[in-house]
Amino acid sequence: MLINEPPNEIEMTEAEEVLTQENERMRNALQKISDWQRAYPIDIFPEPDFKRANEVLNVAGFTLDAISASNMRYVLNGIKEIVDTGLESNAELTRAHDELK
Repeated sequence: MLINEPPNEIEMTEAEEVLTQENERMRNALQKISDWQRAYPIDIFPEPDFKRANEVLNVAGFTLDAISASNMRYVLNGIKEIVDTGLESNAELTRAHDELK
């Protein structure tokens, strides 16, 4: 197919299918992140008294900073895994689409 030549109906249908699948996979990844965020509602898990928590942790030899950093790493690694899975799936779909050309 030449650059200025419009795609035929079959090629457009295949391209639309690939794009639809990519969109669905990315939406699923975003939905997983959204679901994870809603798993910890404030009315069930209220914000702690951080000053008091820090005092208690310091007595036990821990710091609130270290625990907070650990929690953030866990969350960000989880989000990264979800995003990487979505992007990996999209890369596979893009390769399949390229093979159709």
